[in-house]
Amino acid sequence: MTLPYDSEEFYYQKVRQQAFDGAVTNYRMEQKGLVTGESDLLAARELNLLWQRSHHAIRNNGWAKVAKTKNLINLNALTIKWKDANGKVNKKMQALWDEFAKDPNLDGYGTLENTQEAWNGAMFESGEALCRMLIKKRQGHTIPLVIQNIEAEYLDPNFTNGDPNTTRNGIRFNNSKPETYFFSKKNPNFNMFNLYSLEKIEVPADEVLHIFVRDRPGQWRGVPTLASILLPLYELDDLTDATVAKQKAAQAISWVIRNTNPSAAVSVGSALNAVDPNDIDQATGKRRVVTQASGGGVQYLNKGEDIAFYQGTDIGANLPELIKAELHKIAQAAGLSYEVLTGDLTGISFSALQQVSIDMKTKAEFMYKFYLINLGLAPLCAKFKELAIIYGSKSFSNLNPVFQYPRRYGVNELKDTQADLLEVQSGFSTWESKLEERNLSVEEITEDKKRQKEAGVSFEPVVKDTGQDSNIEANSNSAGM
Repeated sequence: MTLPYDSEEFYYQKVRQQAFDGAVTNYRMEQKGLVTGESDLLAARELNLLWQRSHHAIRNNGWAKVAKTKNLINLNALTIKWKDANGKVNKKMQALWDEFAKDPNLDGYGTLENTQEAWNGAMFESGEALCRMLIKKRQGHTIPLVIQNIEAEYLDPNFTNGDPNTTRNGIRFNNSKPETYFFSKKNPNFNMFNLYSLEKIEVPADEVLHIFVRDRPGQWRGVPTLASILLPLYELDDLTDATVAKQKAAQAISWVIRNTNPSAAVSVGSALNAVDPNDIDQATGKRRVVTQASGGGVQYLNKGEDIAFYQGTDIGANLPELIKAELHKIAQAAGLSYEVLTGDLTGISFSALQQVSIDMKTKAEFMYKFYLINLGLAPLCAKFKELAIIYGSKSFSNLNPVFQYPRRYGVNELKDTQADLLEVQSGFSTWESKLEERNLSVEEITEDKKRQKEAGVSFEPVVKDTGQDSNIEANSNSAGM
């Protein structure tokens, strides 16, 4: 019998015989991963839970906390230099920028370097960093620009403003482009019911820096880095806790002595009796007494008492390898290597250590280029330049920001420095770029050379003249050749 193509029976037979094993729906895969929907629609349903669990993991789970800290250390802050078309730093514009970067935040916390750290931390923990740019005059600041970091929870992922066709995830769109952000006036975590405030503050999209990793086309809300490894983190915690508890239980009692004399009392100090007045045995109606034995102690049993031990099976000698494998998975998902996450360099070779350093550098440069610069620092500099032209000079319109990556220290600092010199000598890099990596400029080095000369000191490498050139004589055997 031939089944019609639109029948349920035909579809059922087809899904049981998929061309790809990953698409089967039998007992091997069941219904795993069959939840469909747009990325932001899926996130809207579960972002609140992911935020809460991500915060909880970083507060309470050592590996999650270390992963965030190591990410922040790897993603050091970038510096910005304002240069003209000839590549020369404009001192006036640079002075205005340095004035702003020294105190850019509305709440007065830290410098622009601290702000970059806050962005990186928010991207790791909440999946996105939100920052508002405000025009506000401040004492001691020529350019009236100030920024305000906003936690992701203030942007309700379920808010539609009554029109889901134009407003989704707390953002109003115009032809698929963000137009307005609706921030809650109060953080929902401030109230006991975790309810979002009905009072919203509308902020134009061109005043908002929204930094997040886009995993799917059309996505506008970030997902916490720990989202894919929250379950392994908690399970690893449970595994280690159970292992420790088992070992504690195994060491709790050394000897158990059965008492055959009903008149003999239990030896004083052999155990501690804990009585909870609320712990009532439902069968007898009497309070239960819990006896806690100390490690290596002796436990006496009274008449009528018995003791039974239960020894569950475990993974045995493979436990360290299992934990190591889980930490490898957690480290990779967190954007780190196992060695960086754990600090375990056992058995690692020098070349492998260099590769770890290269991997971390590549990861940092990837995050700088595609997210921290494009979505954060570049729009911030554009706003600053716009205001600097108004409040400073129109000549600033010809200037552009240059984003300098921080100097990264490798495994062998001497070899890295020698490699920098070879790159400059071979024309593969510029002297200026190598100086900028060290937060220096050509002007600063030139001025320092002048001061050295005036002081009569020099740090130039000493090259000895052997005088061999004047002693070279022609070889008689080379005549006529």
